[in-house]
Amino acid sequence: MREILVDEASFASVADVHSHLARELDFPAYYGVNLDALNDCLSDVDEPVHFSVFLADSPASEQVQEWFPKLCRTLLRASRSNDAIDVAIRASSLPALMRLIECPGMVKLLEDDGFIVQTLVGSLTQAHNEDVKRGFE
Repeated sequence: MREILVDEASFASVADVHSHLARELDFPAYYGVNLDALNDCLSDVDEPVHFSVFLADSPASEQVQEWFPKLCRTLLRASRSNDAIDVAIRASSLPALMRLIECPGMVKLLEDDGFIVQTLVGSLTQAHNEDVKRGFE
């Protein structure tokens, strides 16, 4: 299974994210570099791929911070319609997780298959552990 890391903190622009995904997934040259085109190309993925997605406290740019939850929504929708795609999303903090949940249509999508429980528990546990390490209780 191909593993693809998508760490919000490592991208300076939305174009950088698209370039990363296109390179990792060998998208065709005509890839449209937008979420609709990403969804179309993801529907053609036939080899198993696992996306490890990390939402950051401090993304490299405000543009990426505003757009990244929409990317997560697109990846999750693709995983629901294409069995070759698996997505795991983690947030570094509760505010990062809230950006994901506040994305239009995300709560309904996360409710499917108990994903919201897995995501919330994993992310909140991680955020709590980080807070404890920093001395907050």
